[in-house]
Amino acid sequence: MESGYELVSQKLNNKVSALVLNPIGQEDTFLDIMCADPKRREEAALITRSLIRIYENGLDYAVAAGLLKPLKGVKDVALFEAKAKRTVFRVMSYAAGKPDAQIVLLFDFRGHRQHASGGIPRATMDKGLELAKIARQLLED
Repeated sequence: MESGYELVSQKLNNKVSALVLNPIGQEDTFLDIMCADPKRREEAALITRSLIRIYENGLDYAVAAGLLKPLKGVKDVALFEAKAKRTVFRVMSYAAGKPDAQIVLLFDFRGHRQHASGGIPRATMDKGLELAKIARQLLED
């Protein structure tokens, strides 16, 4: 199945790298694009620090610490929202396998404010679900 995407390794620091689902032929990941934008550089740094903690400590720790939130209403794939504490910055993520889960970063999106109603927009959830299925297929191949 040709999806138009590939899994690429994104270096987060000297010790930690993340898997990112990236369109084939696009050199920069969404994290690279965020880092290059002066208006989003701080957001990228916050997200990167959270992602490093997630990758260093594992899926169970990340869920318990509130860094990764399993999304409800999603079937067939393990879809998560990666959070930078006290911010509305989010990264849609897919996790495969337990206990040593492989986490694949899908895309960034703006979350709602804490304790606000509304949740994640349906279009964002649909995009996350579609990309998570692609990530799962690429990991299995």
